[in-house]
Amino acid sequence: MNRPSKPPHKGGFITSKDFKLKPLKKASLVGRFGGAFFLLVLLIFPLQAQEQRPNFHFYGAFRNDFYFNSRQNEQAIAGIFNMLPRPIVLDENGDDRYAVPEAEILAVLSRFGVYITGQELFGANVSARVEADFAGAGATYFFFRIRHAYTKLTWENSEFLLGQAWHPLFEGIQPAMVSPNTGSPFQPFNRSPQIRYTRWLNDNLKVSATGIYQMQHTSYGPHGFSPNYHKRAIFPELSFNIENQTQHWTTGGGIGTQTIRPSSNASLTSFNANAFLGYENGKFLVRTRAVLGQNMSDKLMTNGYGVSKFDPTLGELEYTNFNVFTSWINVAYGRTWQVGAFAGFLQNLGTSRDLAETSAGIFTVYSRGFYQSEQLLANRIYRASISLSHNLPSFTFGLEYNFTSAQYGTVLQNGRTTNNDWVNNHRIVAIAIYHF
Repeated sequence: MNRPSKPPHKGGFITSKDFKLKPLKKASLVGRFGGAFFLLVLLIFPLQAQEQRPNFHFYGAFRNDFYFNSRQNEQAIAGIFNMLPRPIVLDENGDDRYAVPEAEILAVLSRFGVYITGQELFGANVSARVEADFAGAGATYFFFRIRHAYTKLTWENSEFLLGQAWHPLFEGIQPAMVSPNTGSPFQPFNRSPQIRYTRWLNDNLKVSATGIYQMQHTSYGPHGFSPNYHKRAIFPELSFNIENQTQHWTTGGGIGTQTIRPSSNASLTSFNANAFLGYENGKFLVRTRAVLGQNMSDKLMTNGYGVSKFDPTLGELEYTNFNVFTSWINVAYGRTWQVGAFAGFLQNLGTSRDLAETSAGIFTVYSRGFYQSEQLLANRIYRASISLSHNLPSFTFGLEYNFTSAQYGTVLQNGRTTNNDWVNNHRIVAIAIYHF
C-alpha cells in the first residue's frame, strides 16, 4: 500500500525508513512519462503551481559528541568523523609521531531543517527539504553547512528529485550505531548535488538513475581535495540502482561510473558496484553491504588513483585506478534501549595498471590513507565496535567502543604493499541529543 510523503526521521539516528517514501496513487499523463516530460515542460512553459498553502514541518537536533582516540587518526570535523588510525612514522628522535592520544567534545553536528509539503505541480505532489548543521568544511568546522537542499515531484509510480541529497551508494541501508561516521571507510558516505529519476515497478520494487556532481565531498588530486577535477571532466557521475523492500527485508544494489580530470593532460574514469541486504523484525535488525570500487576518496573511503605515465616536461600524462573491496555487517536489538555490534573489512586490491616510478624511485598516489613522503599505503583495515543507546521521545544518549586495526605497507608498482605493519586505535564515543 502506498504511503504519502512524510517528514524525515527526527531522531538522532538515520534509519532506512528515511529513504523509503512512496508516492501517492494519483494517476496523470506526466506520471507515465516522468522526469523527461517534466524537464521539457520547464523549458517551454512557466511554472504554475496550484494555489495551495504549503505545510511546513520544522525539525532538528541539539547534539553533543565526545570522543577519545588512543592515537591520531585520519578524520574529519575535528575528529568527530573518524576513519582509520595513522601509520607508524618515526620522528627525528625515533618516536612514533602519531602515537598521541586525543579527546574532544563538540556540538557542531547540531542541525536544523524544514520539510515542506502540500502543493501540486503537473499532477505531482511537491515536497522540499532544507537541512544544515555547523560542521563547516575543512578546518572551519564551526560554520553553517548545508546538508540537504532538494525538491521532489512525486507521481503515481515515479519520482523526480533535484538538489543536494544522499548519494545512492549511501542509501538503501546504513548501520544502526552511535558513531556519526556510520561505518566509514567501509560504508560509502557522501551527500552531493544531483538529479534523480525513480520508477516504482510495483509496491515493493523501484529502480533509479542519478546524475551527480561534486561539492562538499570531493576527489583527491594534485591540488588536494577539490571539486575542480570533476568539473573539468564535464560529465556527471552516473549511478543506476535497484531496491526491493518488503515488510521485513530490504535488498538491492547498483553500479556507477565517474570521470575526473586531475590535470590538463589526462582524465580518469572509474567504476563501482555494491549490493546490500537488511532484515528487520520487531526489535531485531541485521544489515550488511559489500562494495567493489575504484577511486572512491570522494565517498570518504581509503581509495584513490596514481600516476601511471609521467613526462618530466609535460607532467602527469596518464592515471590508473586503485581498486578496493569493502564489506560490513551490523546487528542490533532493542528500541528504547538498543544494543548493537558492527564489523567491517577493507582490502586494497592494487592498481589496474602499473604505477610510474620517478628517477628518485617513488610513486605518485592521490588517495586517502596514503603518505607520499613515506610511500606508505593503507592496505587492509578491520573494525569491530559495540554500542549501547537509550532512545527517548525527545532525547538520545549513546555510548560506543570502537577498535580499528589498519595494515600499512610500502606501495609497490602494482599498487599492492610490502613490509606491512599493523597499527591499532581504541576509540570511545559518547553522544547526547535533544531532537525535535
